[in-house]
Amino acid sequence: MGKLIKLLFTIIFIYSVNHSYALTFKSDGTVISSSGETITKSFAERYQTALTQFLNGEEVTNWPIVKLSSFGNPIKQKGFMGEKILGEGAPLFALPKHFAGDPVQLISNNNGMVTDDFIQVMLATASNKWIEEKNFDQSIIDEAKVNANKIVESDFPAFKLTVITNEIIKLKSQNKNFQELENKNEFKILKSQVQNFFSTDENIAQEIIQNNFENNNFNQELEFIISDTKSIIEETGSLIINDNGWTDSLKSEVQERVQKETDTALRDIKNVAANEAANIAKEEASQAAKEEAAAAAKEELTGIAKLEAALAARVAAEEAMRDAVTEEAARAAIEAMDEAMRDLEEAERELMEGDAPLP
Repeated sequence: MGKLIKLLFTIIFIYSVNHSYALTFKSDGTVISSSGETITKSFAERYQTALTQFLNGEEVTNWPIVKLSSFGNPIKQKGFMGEKILGEGAPLFALPKHFAGDPVQLISNNNGMVTDDFIQVMLATASNKWIEEKNFDQSIIDEAKVNANKIVESDFPAFKLTVITNEIIKLKSQNKNFQELENKNEFKILKSQVQNFFSTDENIAQEIIQNNFENNNFNQELEFIISDTKSIIEETGSLIINDNGWTDSLKSEVQERVQKETDTALRDIKNVAANEAANIAKEEASQAAKEEAAAAAKEELTGIAKLEAALAARVAAEEAMRDAVTEEAARAAIEAMDEAMRDLEEAERELMEGDAPLP
C-alpha cells in the first residue's frame, strides 16, 4: 500500500511540474512553451542559418560543425551526420527522429532543403579528401558551389514551395472547399507559415492559399502542383521567387521522363556524384539509427523508464533494419533488435513481478 501511495504522489508531482513548465518538443526540433512561444527553432531553420553563415565565411553559431581530433580524424556527433563527407568547419546535417521512408529525402527535409538542393550542398561543402577518394571532377564541385550559393542567396525557395504545396494538398484532401477550411486552426498555422516564408501580410497570405486551394488541379503530379504554387504566389503577392529554374526542371522531368540525357559528359559525372552522395547519406542514416537503438538498449534504467527506453530501441532497430543499405548495417540492426527485445522482456518482467524500484 505504501508503494502505491508513493507512486501516486510521484505521478501527481510529475503532472504538476509538467503543467507548470510545459514545453512541447516537436519531431522537427522545434521547442514550444506553454504560452505558444517558440523557444527553439526547427532543425530546418537552424541548419539554413548555419549554412548561410558558413558559405558567407562567418562563424557558425548554435549548430554543430565538422571538427577533427588531434589525429586529424572527424569527430562523430550524436544525432548528426556528414563528418566523413564534409570539410572541416562545415555544418553537419541533423538526422530526423524516424526513418520511415527514403532516408535522403527525410534528411534533406529535416535540414530545410529538397533532395536536389541537399545533394548540391553536400558536394559544395565536401572535404577535399572525400572528393579525391571519389575521383570527382573539380568542375562538378565548382558547379555545386555556385548552386549552393544561389540556394542560400534566394533563401531556400524550393524547400518553402514544397512545404506549402504539401500542406495545401493535405488540407484539400481534408476539406470540401476553402470556406470549410478558413475557420480551422490548420488554416491559421498555414497562413502564418506563408507569411513567414514569403514575407507577405496576412491578407496576401490568405489570398495565396485560397487561390492555390481553388485553382490547382490536384490530380496532377506533385511537380506540376509545386510549379503552380509558385505562379499563384507570384501573381497574388507580386513577388518574384528566384528558384534558379528548379520548378521548370521539375515540369520538364515529368514531361520527358523517359528522355535520354542530351547533355555532355559533365552531366553524367554530376549524376554519378549525386548518386554517390545519396548512397552515403542512406548508409549513414541507417548506421545512426542502429547506433541510437543500441545506445537506448544499454541505458541503465528501471521501471517505466526502462520499458519506454526498450520500446524506443525496438522502434529504432526496426527502422534501421528497414533502411539498411549494406549487409553490415543490416547485421548491426538485427543485433540491436535482439538486444532491445531482451531489455523489453526484462523490463516487462520486472514490472509484473514488482521488482522495479519506484522513482
